[in-house]
Amino acid sequence: MLVDMGAGNLFPTTGRLVQNMKAAGIEPAEIDTVIITHAHPDHIGGTLDDEGNPVFPSARYYIWKDEWDFWFSKTAFVKTPEIFVKIARKNLEPIKDRVSLLHHESEILPGIGVIAAPGHTPGHIVVSFSSSDEQLLYIGDTVLYPLHLEHPDWIPIYDILPEKAAASKRRIFNRTAAEKAWVIGQHFPPFPSLGHVIKKGEGWQWQPIETTG
Repeated sequence: MLVDMGAGNLFPTTGRLVQNMKAAGIEPAEIDTVIITHAHPDHIGGTLDDEGNPVFPSARYYIWKDEWDFWFSKTAFVKTPEIFVKIARKNLEPIKDRVSLLHHESEILPGIGVIAAPGHTPGHIVVSFSSSDEQLLYIGDTVLYPLHLEHPDWIPIYDILPEKAAASKRRIFNRTAAEKAWVIGQHFPPFPSLGHVIKKGEGWQWQPIETTG
């Protein structure tokens, strides 16, 4: 299974997901489940290949219903840049027959569940992975950078629904800190963007795993 599909060839430095998967011995056709945290370009730009075909031809896609509905609504053009809407529709429309719309928090596969975290986008979700007594949360864009943890009152320009984003941030990171869960923050340095979040004052603090090299 796969969470998000990256930006594809939208930017000069992106589009290496499939290449890196193959280097790890994983063929795109082996992916049968894709969970989409939200439909911003850097998360769904890699849905299709250069011919417009799904990069992951065997996959079933899961996305929150509010997220899907938003990107195909007129409101999207008011709330977000037009190019974001065009990219979302271009990449989501061809896979609509393979999409399962999520209405409530649930387990997609054994040990893999989705948590509603709206605000950055109307149907943004966090993906949880549980094994034995350990848990990992893939937080998507609940926050974009570690400084947003330390300053919970800061509002990123890309949060479409700021009040909901603030509520989601507090709920997700209070839970993460209390449960001592592992966290993958997609935009967090340093790679592999893996670590823990601890409570600090009114906010939290990012504690990445130690890296070498």
